[in-house]
Amino acid sequence: YCDGINGAYKGSINSKKPLTVFFRKEGWIDIGGSRWTPEKHFDIVDIR
Repeated sequence: YCDGINGAYKGSINSKKPLTVFFRKEGWIDIGGSRWTPEKHFDIVDIR
């Protein structure tokens, strides 16, 4: 994950548990805690 859209790399996501997406912008998703990741790496299955 990164600290913002196209931001500095901060680490990887190893969870197999569902994640909450707080915001989507320009092909990126905000998974909380100032963590952004490219949406292309995830399957979005439930949009509310």
